[in-house]
Amino acid sequence: MYWFYITMWMFGSGKTQNMTKYLRDANPHKITNISNYWTGYTDFQVQSHRDLISILTDIYDYHQYINLYDERELLYSHKPHLYNNYCINAQNFRKNYPNLPKNLSFNIALDEWSIYFNPRNFDKNFKGENEKLLDFIYQPRKLNCLFMVAVQNPLELDVKFRRLAWYYRKYYRGLHFIRWHKDFYFPNPEEMDFEKAEVIGWGVNFNFYPLFPRYQYNTKELIRVAEDIYRPHSLFQALANMDKPFRPSKVGDLRPSVASATVA
Repeated sequence: MYWFYITMWMFGSGKTQNMTKYLRDANPHKITNISNYWTGYTDFQVQSHRDLISILTDIYDYHQYINLYDERELLYSHKPHLYNNYCINAQNFRKNYPNLPKNLSFNIALDEWSIYFNPRNFDKNFKGENEKLLDFIYQPRKLNCLFMVAVQNPLELDVKFRRLAWYYRKYYRGLHFIRWHKDFYFPNPEEMDFEKAEVIGWGVNFNFYPLFPRYQYNTKELIRVAEDIYRPHSLFQALANMDKPFRPSKVGDLRPSVASATVA
């Protein structure tokens, strides 16, 4: 599954918990998990805008020089003046990062995303260095990326993301261990009128937290747009070792993932 989806609604409704469950259930041989909060299933944690740009740039380069390499002659047939430069860059990349498998996928779980892209900051959300994000957020399907964005209220998120979202998942609180959700499609994401929205799915979650299931994340962790923590190009070492992923497999097993040494 690729594209954007936005999870939303009140505190304690299960947004982050169910995003974490999605990370836990990802196939570690085929999917790399990226999040802006700690989980036991995260391969790379990001914190700043620059972190997000850096890791998406690495994903972009991986796609260019690994996934598309075999089709290079066809893809450059109408722009031959760029072909030699592409080949030089691709060969250098493949020499520096040999044995990378093709067509891996990426889950990108972003909690409290309104802190990063609040609509009040619309005049600078995609200015300066952040403008680079436009290369990525319009083509997650091509890059094999799934963006999972959690907010309290979608109107507290830059409208650019609201327009990109395929659907919205709204979580509801029931009894202590029961959560449910509805999936909505908004014909006009700038209005967000639930009475006009189309319900395209629903589900029930029985989360016997903290008894079972007990996902490895801290619901009290603060989300901060602070110093950079991701080291550019560290993704490639992890991708080369996808045949032997090292994520915790059970509660209490808090050993680092294969990439944790690069983001500590």
